Amino acid sequence: MRTLHKLGMRVLCVLGLLVIAGQALATCTGTTTTSPFTPAQVSINKNTPVGQVVSSATVTLTVTCNGSSAVGNGWAMNYTPQAPLQSGQMVLNAYGTSMAGLGYQMFGTGGVLISPTTYGTNGGDNFGPSGMGPKHLAGLNSTSTYQFSLNLVRTSTSLTAGTFSDSLVRFGYQDGNYGCGPSLGTCTSQFGNEITTPVVFHFVNPACTITTDTANQVVSLPKASTADFAAVGAIAKPTNFKISLQDCVTQTIVSMQLDGNTQLPTVLSNTGTARGMGVQLTRNGAPVSFGQVMTIGNVGNATTMDIPFTAQYYRTGAMSGGTVLSAATITMSYL
Repeated sequence: MRTLHKLGMRVLCVLGLLVIAGQALATCTGTTTTSPFTPAQVSINKNTPVGQVVSSATVTLTVTCNGSSAVGNGWAMNYTPQAPLQSGQMVLNAYGTSMAGLGYQMFGTGGVLISPTTYGTNGGDNFGPSGMGPKHLAGLNSTSTYQFSLNLVRTSTSLTAGTFSDSLVRFGYQDGNYGCGPSLGTCTSQFGNEITTPVVFHFVNPACTITTDTANQVVSLPKASTADFAAVGAIAKPTNFKISLQDCVTQTIVSMQLDGNTQLPTVLSNTGTARGMGVQLTRNGAPVSFGQVMTIGNVGNATTMDIPFTAQYYRTGAMSGGTVLSAATITMSYL
């Protein structure tokens, strides 16, 4: 009886080892490489639009599968974002990150946008060589390479300053039958996290500077004669000039105000010797009202801006010959 008992134990042990060895044959191994995020230094301000891409990187995943004992007929790859989705990110097709106001968009082969799902963990999903979703399986015995683009985007105005370097997404695989056999604990296996290189965000106040050559300029109007002005209100000799801005913080909203001694709300007084004459400035064909703030516009992603104007003579009353001299000061404001 002792001999039979020992023999039975040996048989059970051998069978157990065979079962374990059979399960171990069905595996996939993967390697993940991520290019550095560029730019690594990002300047933002309060006007940086929500949804704007601020830095990008590329992830390459190579997977080799051995499926000699798999239950299904292929392998489903999967990606799992590492942070929960935040309010408003689904509208931007963006996944969450651990940094307030920062998310990321994910693109597959050919630049196809991969939108967050409503059913996967943190918006994740399955994928395979032929596309996204659970039906696109890699072969049981295969090697596949997948490439993804990750774009960091501003998802709310709460993104200000700081350094971001957390992992964004984890990749893994599972048996294509999704039941994963009797051992549900081995349903999904992970390859590891995508590694994010640091991205430093700087919050800067909106600003520009006026170029030296246009900050203090003299606009010379051609000579005119009294015959050029048939009546009060007549204008002559329009001459174009511009105010140029440089070193602008992107997305800066520019406003300006022109001030000076005026005869009329839109006509500068003449301090020269001619009588019945003033100088009018126009912008986009409309007279400039002195002492009033004008919204010029947003510089967008540029760092320079030209603001064109036209100066012209303006008859204000009875005329006599002489010189015409007027002056205006410029006040810039930035939001």
